[in-house]
Amino acid sequence: MPHIRNRVVFRISLAGAVLMSVAPAAEAARRYGLAGNVLIEDADDVFMYPQLATKYARSVGFDYGVGKSSGSATLLMGDAYRAWGVALHRGDAMTPWKGSPDGDLHLMDGYGSGFGAVSPAVQDPAIPAVGGGGGGGENLGGDPTGGDPTGGDPAVTDPTLDAANQGQTAAGLGATPKTLIDLFYASADPGKSGWGLRVTLGTDKTFNDPKASGAKENADAEHFAAVTFGYGDHENEFEYDGAATLLVDMGSSTTNGKETMSSTRFDLTVNARGSMPLAGEKDTRLGLLAQARYGTTTIEPKGAGKNAADDVRLLAGAGPVVKVAERVTVAGYATLGVTRQTHDPDSKAPGDLDGRLAFLFPGFNIATEIKLTEWMMFRSGAEYTYTWQTQDVGKAPGGSVDSNRADSFVWNTGVGFKFGDLVLDGALSHQFLTEGPDFIGGDSPLFAMVSANAKF
Repeated sequence: MPHIRNRVVFRISLAGAVLMSVAPAAEAARRYGLAGNVLIEDADDVFMYPQLATKYARSVGFDYGVGKSSGSATLLMGDAYRAWGVALHRGDAMTPWKGSPDGDLHLMDGYGSGFGAVSPAVQDPAIPAVGGGGGGGENLGGDPTGGDPTGGDPAVTDPTLDAANQGQTAAGLGATPKTLIDLFYASADPGKSGWGLRVTLGTDKTFNDPKASGAKENADAEHFAAVTFGYGDHENEFEYDGAATLLVDMGSSTTNGKETMSSTRFDLTVNARGSMPLAGEKDTRLGLLAQARYGTTTIEPKGAGKNAADDVRLLAGAGPVVKVAERVTVAGYATLGVTRQTHDPDSKAPGDLDGRLAFLFPGFNIATEIKLTEWMMFRSGAEYTYTWQTQDVGKAPGGSVDSNRADSFVWNTGVGFKFGDLVLDGALSHQFLTEGPDFIGGDSPLFAMVSANAKF
C-alpha cells in the first residue's frame, strides 16, 4: 500500500509542478479555437481574475462537450459596478496554476495551453497510468487518446503523460472531490480599478460498513477549499490584472475502523497579465504575462515515514497585441519558465530523494481573431514549446541521473456567430479541417466543442 501511495503522490505533485495544461481539459470554444492564447481577452478570464466579473455582468454562458455530462455553465448577475455569480461543473478549482482557465471538458485533448506549457520532467516508466478526479468528479485518466473523438493528438497520446495531465486529485486518496460551491463577487470603478473574489468548496467521501460481526467501517474522504482574490487597474497607460489563489486540501483513509493514512496539500499561485503602449505604435501594445507557484503535498501512512513532495514554478511571457480597426486582433508571445520539484517517498529511508528540473525554453503562442462580417468571426491559433528536463533519483550505487528534451506543437481553429445578444462559438474538429465531412470521404464531427453566451 505505501508503495502505491508513493507513486500517486509523486504523480500528483509533478502534475501540479510542471504542467500548464499541455494537454488537459479543454476551455470554452472561443479560447480553444485560439489555442489557449491568454493575451486575447475572453469571458473565461473571470475564473482566473474574478475582478473581471463586472465586465461580463448580466450574462449566462454554456460550454457543451461531446457528451451530456461534459461541459460547464456560468451565470453572472449585477452591473458594471458590482457583480456576483455562480459556476457549475468547472474543473479548474484544484489546478490554479493553469494559465488558461479551463472547464471540465477533458474529452478535448490536444489544444494549446495558452501560457507556458511545461512538460513533465523525465518520467519513471515504472509509474503506471493512474486516473485522477477533476473538480467535476469524473474519471479523467487512462484513455491514451484522452477520449478525444478526433483520435487525440500524437503529442499527447502517451497514457502515462495523459494520466499526469489529468491527475487533479489533490491528496492522492481514493476519493475524488466534487465541487459543491463555486461563487464570484466583484466590485469595480468602471474603466479604472476593481477587485474580485472567487470561492470554491469541494468534498467527497466513500464509506462502507459491512454490518458483520467484528467488521468495522472502511472509508476514503477528501475535502478542499480554494480562494482567489484578484485586483486590476485599467486607468493608466500600463493596464494589469493580478490574482492570488490559495488551495487547501485534506484527505484521510480508514481501514477496518482505523485511520491508516492522512494527507494534506497546499498550493499558492499568483498570476498576472498586463499591457502597455509601444512608442510610435497606434494599434499595438506590449502584452506581459507572469506566474509564480509553490505547492506541497504530504501523505502520512500510520506507522511509516512521510511521503512528501514540493515544487516551485516560475513563468514569464511577453509579446505584441495588435488590434486593427476592431476587425482583426493578433496576439503572439514568447514564454520562459522553470520548475523544480523534490520528492521524498519515505522520510525514514535515507538516500531515496528524487529531484526533477524542467526548463521551458522557448515557448511560443500565436493567435488571431478576424471579424468577417458583423455576425461572423474566424479565429485560429498555434503553440510550440520546447523543454529541457532532468531527473536525479537517489544516491549511488542505486541512484541515477537522466535528462532529455521534449517539444510539442498544436494548432486549433474555430468560428463564432453573433445573433443580437446571443453569441455561439464553435471549435472546429482537427480532422474535419484536414479530412472533411462524410460526403467527401471524411469521418469527423464538425465541432469538437460548442459554447453559447447570452447577455440579458
